[in-house]
Amino acid sequence: MKKIQIIMLLLIMGVSIGACSDEADPHLTRVDIQKIDEDEMYEEEVILVDLITLDSLKSIFNEVKWKPNSSKEMSAKEDLQLTLFFTYEENMSEKLFLYRIWFEDDDEVIIISNNEEEGYGKLEGDNAVKLKNILIGQFLEEEME
Repeated sequence: MKKIQIIMLLLIMGVSIGACSDEADPHLTRVDIQKIDEDEMYEEEVILVDLITLDSLKSIFNEVKWKPNSSKEMSAKEDLQLTLFFTYEENMSEKLFLYRIWFEDDDEVIIISNNEEEGYGKLEGDNAVKLKNILIGQFLEEEME
C-alpha cells in the first residue's frame, strides 16, 4: 500500500512540476518590429515568425539586466518598437509585451518594457550587438525584396 502512495505522490509532483515549467517558460511565437524614421514616424512593421530567429531573440532578452517596476525618460524617440507575442498555455490567447528600444552605441541597448516585472533594462556587449544585427537586419532584408 505504501508503494502505491509513494508512486501516486511522485506522479502528482511530476505533473505539477511539468505544469509549472510550461508557464515559467513561455513560447515566443511572433515578433512585430516597427522602425522609427527621421520624422519620428513609425514605418510599416516587419513580422518575424522564423523559429531560429525567435529563439535567438528570446535568449538575448533573457540576458537583459532589468530594473523591475521602474521607468526611464528618454530625450529622443526610440529607434525601434517591438511587440513580442508569448504563448503561456496551449489553446490560450497570446500575451503581448511592448518594448521600446534605443541603440545607444555599438555595444549598448536601452529597453523600456510595458511589463512592470521588467520595467527598464540594459543590454551590453555581444548581446547588444547581436540584438541590433538581428533587428536592423530585418529591415535590410525587406528593402532587398
